[in-house]
Amino acid sequence: MDDFRAWWQLALLTPAIVSAILAFLSCLTPGGDFLLLGMAMLGWILAAIGWATSLAVRPLRRPFLLVVPPLLCVLSVASVSTGAPLRAALLFSESALHERAQALRAGEERDVDGGRIGLIPVSSIRRSEGVTEFASEGAGFLIRCGLAHSPGGPAKISDVTSVDHLTGDWYVTCTDFD
Repeated sequence: MDDFRAWWQLALLTPAIVSAILAFLSCLTPGGDFLLLGMAMLGWILAAIGWATSLAVRPLRRPFLLVVPPLLCVLSVASVSTGAPLRAALLFSESALHERAQALRAGEERDVDGGRIGLIPVSSIRRSEGVTEFASEGAGFLIRCGLAHSPGGPAKISDVTSVDHLTGDWYVTCTDFD
C-alpha cells in the first residue's frame, strides 16, 4: 500500500515540478518565451487539480504533498516576477556578450553561433550610437525583445516601446509591432 501512495504522491507532484522548471526556462530570454510560459500555465492548472485531489482524498493527505506544490508556485512566481532567471543567465553570459560587442565595434562581422551567446538566445546584433542591442525571438507574436548594453543609460536606446533596467548597464528592450 505504501508503494501505491508513493506513486500517487509522485504523480501529483510532477506537474508542479515540471511547471516550475518551464516557468524558469521561459524567463531565461528577454521578454520571455511565450510558448514555454503557456505550457507552464497548463502545468500549473494540472498541479492545482492534483493538489485539490490530495486535499479531497484522505489517503493522499500528506504534509509533504500539501506543502510542496503551493511552495513551488510561490517560489516560481517570485523568481519570474523579479527577473531572477534572466539575471542569472546574464551573469553567466555577460563576458561573452561583451566580447561580441567589442568585436562588432572593431569591425569584425561574426555570425551568432547556434543562435546563442552564452546562455542568451540572440537572433541579431545591432550597434548604434554607443548602444549594442542583442535581439532575441520568442517573446510573442508581434513583440521583439532583447538586451541592450548602454553605458550612457537608456536615453540613447531608440526604436523601442519599453526599456527596463536589468542590472548595471544592461537593459531589456521590447518593441511592440501592433
